[in-house]
Amino acid sequence: MTAAAEAPKTRRRWPIVLAIVAVVVVAALVAAFFIADSIARSTGERLVAEKFAEKLSSEEGTTVSPDDIDVRIGGASVIAQYLGGSFESVHVDADGIAFDGTPLDVAIQANGVPTDMSKPVNTVTGSVSFDQAGLDSLLQKNGTDADIKLGDETVTYTASQTFLGVPLSFTLTAEPSTTTDSLVFTPTSGELAAGSAAIDVSGLIDAVLADNTVSFCIADQIPAGVDLSGADVAPDSVTVRFQARDLIIADLAQTGSCS
Repeated sequence: MTAAAEAPKTRRRWPIVLAIVAVVVVAALVAAFFIADSIARSTGERLVAEKFAEKLSSEEGTTVSPDDIDVRIGGASVIAQYLGGSFESVHVDADGIAFDGTPLDVAIQANGVPTDMSKPVNTVTGSVSFDQAGLDSLLQKNGTDADIKLGDETVTYTASQTFLGVPLSFTLTAEPSTTTDSLVFTPTSGELAAGSAAIDVSGLIDAVLADNTVSFCIADQIPAGVDLSGADVAPDSVTVRFQARDLIIADLAQTGSCS
């Protein structure tokens, strides 16, 4: 009688045991999914870094290691995004890379990145930054002889003008801007440089400013198919921004050209 009374209790434990087993199995599967997803994310980020390094290193005078490139795939599950056909976002940072002999810091944000590399990315934004030495190198490569010095939101350089047979030297202050493929410095003010003749040149300043805008192409320093969208200057760097829509992802690792 006692054994018979205890038997139902033993049977009643099975639903509890099964529930515990089910919870453990589900928890293990979820953990395995997140582990697999983490591996997939890190593997994908490494592959992107290697691809960018390979493409950039194919340019003459450029050597880039995948370790120089930081890639972050945004969004939730990478596996789910892959199965859905696109990634929410991919961010690429490459600091201190020597591109064609010019040291650059590059940042790229791509949104709506398809897994099919032949399809376009929704939007791409980014920036390229370089220091005074990088600016000097770019000016030299473009055959621009202006000696441009970085300042706080502006740059300065000198310009020469002859007035009534007298050669004069001016110090110009200019602001940065961009066209679709070029960095532009437009003078906003100027004054006689030290050592120039002490004469009234107020009527000459406007002509000097108008004649001494400095513009040079940097399309060969940024991804092909993007347009420049602005520039900022600091005492230690120039930052040029760019943007694009419906750009093929493979083009991000190809640079443009200056005609």
